[in-house]
Amino acid sequence: MKPRTLNRSPLKRQLEAQERKSALGSALTQTSAVRSIDAAKGLLAWNYFNFGIPVMLTVLPPHPIIAENLRYLMLSILLCAALSWWKLNARLSMPWAVGFILLLQVWLTICSFLGTLELGRTNDFETSNYFIVMAVMLFFQGTIFVQFWPELRRNVLRVFFVVYSISSFVAILQFLKIGPALQIAAFYNTFANITEWGGGSGVRAIGLASWPSYMTLQAMICMFILLGKLFERPLKTWELCAIPVFLAVGFMAQSRILYVSLLLAVIGMLYMIWRYERKRFAAFSVGLFLSAGMMLIFASDRLAYALGTDVANDPTLTYRRDTGWQQAFHIYSERPWFGIGPDNRLVWDISRGNDQWSQGHHIDNGYLLMLSWGGLPAVAIFIFCLIFMLGGVVLVLTSQRTTVHQRQVALIAMVSFIIIFNDTILNNGFTNIWVNCILAYFCAMLQPTASERVQELKNRLNVRRRNLPAPTDA
Repeated sequence: MKPRTLNRSPLKRQLEAQERKSALGSALTQTSAVRSIDAAKGLLAWNYFNFGIPVMLTVLPPHPIIAENLRYLMLSILLCAALSWWKLNARLSMPWAVGFILLLQVWLTICSFLGTLELGRTNDFETSNYFIVMAVMLFFQGTIFVQFWPELRRNVLRVFFVVYSISSFVAILQFLKIGPALQIAAFYNTFANITEWGGGSGVRAIGLASWPSYMTLQAMICMFILLGKLFERPLKTWELCAIPVFLAVGFMAQSRILYVSLLLAVIGMLYMIWRYERKRFAAFSVGLFLSAGMMLIFASDRLAYALGTDVANDPTLTYRRDTGWQQAFHIYSERPWFGIGPDNRLVWDISRGNDQWSQGHHIDNGYLLMLSWGGLPAVAIFIFCLIFMLGGVVLVLTSQRTTVHQRQVALIAMVSFIIIFNDTILNNGFTNIWVNCILAYFCAMLQPTASERVQELKNRLNVRRRNLPAPTDA
């Protein structure tokens, strides 16, 4: 009997050859990528350096020399992003929010030059625009690195938790009127005494944040980093106990406009505890409200700045309405479409003299400030930025296809955005360069890694590995 031979059609042989070639190419590509990543560890360290500077500057006292040398940090971020993109052959995408932010930058640049040409003003273009440009650069840098180092998400949250926990601890000591902590406050904030803010009483704890609203932001970041752990596991006892402490620090800062955000944070906190820690929810709630009651009873004198607020006749609100806001309305009436261009004299720098456009008063309302800088188009673009930023974060947070660590970062980003936009009603928080940088880096951590992007494409296209039929005997 003749031995039976294996008979394969030309089509089957071609498919098998393509399969082997594809597998070989995939293996070579992965090997090349691993070698490139191993060789790029120096770039990763550079990324951590560029990210670490804004984080540390949020807990260091402000100094003019920092603003004067921002261009060097911007150059470092730009070079790191460009070299990493080339070395790692990374993929870059531009979310809608980033597109609107860049459009805002272009429009404000046009308004700046028009203000110089038509009004003869000498706008300080660089320091007026850094708050947008640097944040976008850091976003793209973070987007590149998170594709290849997914652990960057966990490491970023750890850095924030450690740094801002120290700041929160200092804030508690300030609230208790511990001498060295009060000296730190005086060194960090030369504008006001935290025990006599605005001529009032109480203690406005600022920690290492230089300003009450930023201290609230830092405390809420720490609180929601702990709450975000509920996405993957139950909280440890010390984590559950630390959550109300960070919430209390937020109230100790007594940034009254942010009490709206803090109340929303309380609702969100209780919902997450109820959903993920239902067995401990009752005990946690009782302990929370008992602690709040004890704080109001025994520390009411230290909370006097907030508790004594008369919304209808508040002197700081009246001052804003009668000075800075009227200045903004005057600019709008004269130049509704282009404003006067970005000008630091409307934010914090009143040392360069007054004219009919800047009369030595801070506007202290981010939306009116944007109206003064770039007219109605700038406000419209700014609002679209807010919508797409919050919308994008909420989509990541609620999607079933995102990872646990993406949802953790999305939770922090959403809380941070709400606080900044809330603060913008009576302050100019969105012009803080360092806060913008950390928010941009949070958003960068939401971008998919290389493996997550491949899996997403497979799910979208329903791609499956081709199963060839087994060879048959003739």
